[in-house]
Amino acid sequence: MNRETPAASFIPERIANLEDYVPVETDVKVKLDANENPYPMPEPLRAQLAELARSLDFARYPDPYARELIGKFAEVYGVRPERVVAGCGSDEVLHLLCQTLLCEGAEVVTALPDFSMYAFYAYLEGGRQVTAKRGADGQIDFGELKRIASSGDCRCVMFSNPCNPTGAVAPRDAVLEFVRSVSCPVIVDEAYGEFCTSDFSVLDMAGSLPNLIVLKTLSKAFGLAGLRVGFAVACEDIVRAVKRVKSPYNLNSFSQAAGVAALGRADEVFAQAKVIGEMTKAMYSALAGLAELGGYEPVEPGANFVLLKFGDGSRAQSLHAELLRRGISVRLMPGALRITCGTREENRLLLQEFEDILKDGIKA
Repeated sequence: MNRETPAASFIPERIANLEDYVPVETDVKVKLDANENPYPMPEPLRAQLAELARSLDFARYPDPYARELIGKFAEVYGVRPERVVAGCGSDEVLHLLCQTLLCEGAEVVTALPDFSMYAFYAYLEGGRQVTAKRGADGQIDFGELKRIASSGDCRCVMFSNPCNPTGAVAPRDAVLEFVRSVSCPVIVDEAYGEFCTSDFSVLDMAGSLPNLIVLKTLSKAFGLAGLRVGFAVACEDIVRAVKRVKSPYNLNSFSQAAGVAALGRADEVFAQAKVIGEMTKAMYSALAGLAELGGYEPVEPGANFVLLKFGDGSRAQSLHAELLRRGISVRLMPGALRITCGTREENRLLLQEFEDILKDGIKA
């Protein structure tokens, strides 16, 4: 190989063909595009983290098994610590699960629309996405999902609950019935569960049902998105296999310590998350009142965001651009806008500007 060989030729075709995932990066007065907790970290917790930063020995490697963090998570969520593995956000945990469970050509079944990274990480391991469609209300048709998962070489089913981006919530009984009806692993991502006010979670059954895996994160309700702390809860065999796949020191010392500290304030977090959930419902009601004028259909939320579905995708693009021009960032998706619940003042500003734009008329 000579020096004239282009560097691009070194890259495998399946990587070269990947589409870039481009996170939203905006400098705006109201940021409602990433489903984050809008409230600042409580001062006592901030002070505790500052003390941790002073006291930790950063010259030493972190605990490779994040034992204190996992122990605290297990205590808070009522699961057995030996059924938990921690990672750098639930994204890394999902990637590790795909490395553990999938092989070249394996079918992975998802229910669209859903979190795009499920297909991404499956693809990296040679998996092939097979999709079921959600209903107009965002709900999964579990009968159809079972039919698809049982008809081919399905190695895994993945879906979020509550769903990102629709906000729809599948009932607990329906999820458990589906998990029991298929023979492959089922990954249920409960990243937004703390904001949900209905009985939906199947976390307590992860490990008891050998094919059920539940993902959790401290990025949303706990407000640690910048520190990347996530978990998978599953049977011991799967957890042991994931630990064999992961790098030895995948979660840094500060994130581990910060996670323990944040979980120590879980009662406050859960109370605040329920308030945010109720605020999201209020925002949904206000947006529903403008639906006819706006030319969209809002999906009833079960998390901390509202999805607006437009029959005319160009109208969604125009509304997104005008909101951005006015200093408000929401997430533009194909034929839809996803709007995160902010603080009460941020929601007031959003609704005020939103209504003004619709009444003035937007150019599609």
